[in-house]
Amino acid sequence: MPPENFHITGIDINSDAINKANLATYKERNVRNLTPEMIEKYFMKKGDMYAIKENLKQLVSFKLKNLFDPSFKNLGKFDFVFSRNMLIYFDKETKQKAKEILESMRKNETQDVFFGHADLF
Repeated sequence: MPPENFHITGIDINSDAINKANLATYKERNVRNLTPEMIEKYFMKKGDMYAIKENLKQLVSFKLKNLFDPSFKNLGKFDFVFSRNMLIYFDKETKQKAKEILESMRKNETQDVFFGHADLF
């Protein structure tokens, strides 16, 4: 189990994506690469779907946010910052601005921001 002060905050600009993430349910194909032990430990089978167990679900929150809105920085500072293929929607100048915003969200300035494979600069 993660330490007591462990929390994941996910953000998206799309409310449908946030609603889907909050459901925390997955089709069998989404968990097919996990071991049976991992599935048993972290998921509950609900019909033909797999739901994240409540004790883990409580460690994650999702927020509807725009990276470029000034209130975005009110989320605070993070030990790790990930961008999963968000930058593919931006031109070069906007990508650079987004990168700077994400870098400003790190607790430790030497920590990398982890970008998805499509987040090319």
